[in-house]
Amino acid sequence: MARSSTSGVLPSPPNCVTATACASAATCSFTNAEAAGQAAAPAGGTVVWQTAEPLTLVRGDGAEFGLNRSMIVGRGEDNDLVLTGDTSASQRHSKIDLVAGQAIITDLSSRNGTWVNGKKISGPTRLKHADKILVGDTVFRLRVGSQPLADADSKPKQSAALGVGLFVGGGVLTLIVVGAVIVIGIILFAAWSFFFQPEPTPIPPTAVSAPSAESPVSAATEQASAERAALRALVWIVAPVGNPRTTNDASTGSGSLLSDQGYVLTNFHVVGDLDTGRLYNREKWAQVGLNWNSPDAAPDTFYRAEVVLHDSQLDLALLHIIALENGDPLPADTSFPFLPVGNSDDLKIGDPIAVLGFPGLGGDTPTLTRGTVSGFLRDEFNNLERGWIKTDAEINPGNSGGMAINARGELVGVPTQAFTGADVTGKISEIRPINFAASLIDLIP
Repeated sequence: MARSSTSGVLPSPPNCVTATACASAATCSFTNAEAAGQAAAPAGGTVVWQTAEPLTLVRGDGAEFGLNRSMIVGRGEDNDLVLTGDTSASQRHSKIDLVAGQAIITDLSSRNGTWVNGKKISGPTRLKHADKILVGDTVFRLRVGSQPLADADSKPKQSAALGVGLFVGGGVLTLIVVGAVIVIGIILFAAWSFFFQPEPTPIPPTAVSAPSAESPVSAATEQASAERAALRALVWIVAPVGNPRTTNDASTGSGSLLSDQGYVLTNFHVVGDLDTGRLYNREKWAQVGLNWNSPDAAPDTFYRAEVVLHDSQLDLALLHIIALENGDPLPADTSFPFLPVGNSDDLKIGDPIAVLGFPGLGGDTPTLTRGTVSGFLRDEFNNLERGWIKTDAEINPGNSGGMAINARGELVGVPTQAFTGADVTGKISEIRPINFAASLIDLIP
């Protein structure tokens, strides 16, 4: 899950009071007395590259921040760029230095790390044009001069209500409840204008059935076919935080369609606050997006869904699609693709498993990562044996609530969280076994 906000606050330079003010599209420059301070070249290093072109950080909601001095980015109010409301960001998360006209980013021992183009940085890293920088749940891109940011600038502007500020990554690493997140929210809320156009004609869906045991195809071919079928039942979820009609803040994640009537299973933390057990908005609704014709592309059709049941202790929630995105009733013949549910108790160490979701760091399209069942963990909080499935299949920001499927394409778990550590190579991801969602799934007609 990821959270986004447009309320980041700058330290009141003359021409840019707050990040919210910048969201109107004006480019903000840091012009206070500290602007003269630039970082020196790294000790012992010889810097030969130089650029005179202006450098700009472009946030996912379109807000722009000119870089003409070194700056600290984080959640603390004393930072140069304040990520207000980004609970995944550390108080002092990262630092961007200007060295010979270039931007060098360094992580300041943050809780979740600093990521550039989907990779966690381990030292000072030079930023190039169009690089994606993930700080907490907030994503920025670096623009050099007036060069376009191809996959962002070419997209339509969103409406000012729910559409602003959803270009985010997700909380990651040292025990992160993965969400978000989704990095590029711009394409999502371009869909606000879709109700002015004819509704796409859905492809008549059918249940995703597992291939028969007698099929002559190889195991690899069978698994690939099952994965392609499962992809049609994958959805992108956006839950407004606050009043859905006025808020600029939202939580994003993934989900699985489990019924042709539009029932969706996801993590509770995608639609609600785990600390309080409350949903993010009193209306109890979220938006659900999918792509009927090209399921491997970004969602282009969105619907309104309500939260019908949730279990914050197990971090699970069941949604039901009830209307079109603009609130109009669903066409009478609407029938959604859906995924068969497997038995997580049948899983064994070494079994193949695949994780599908919208991780955000790679763009606004779905991602599939394959791995194996690495083991099982006890859920101490809920006193559950085999409360978690361990896997080496990577779970990234935004995958929260998505699908973990077996080789037959059956849903066997809900990707929930990931762990890393200084003494660990790679990630250990954890999946909530699908059998623990039985109390929710049993309510589906």
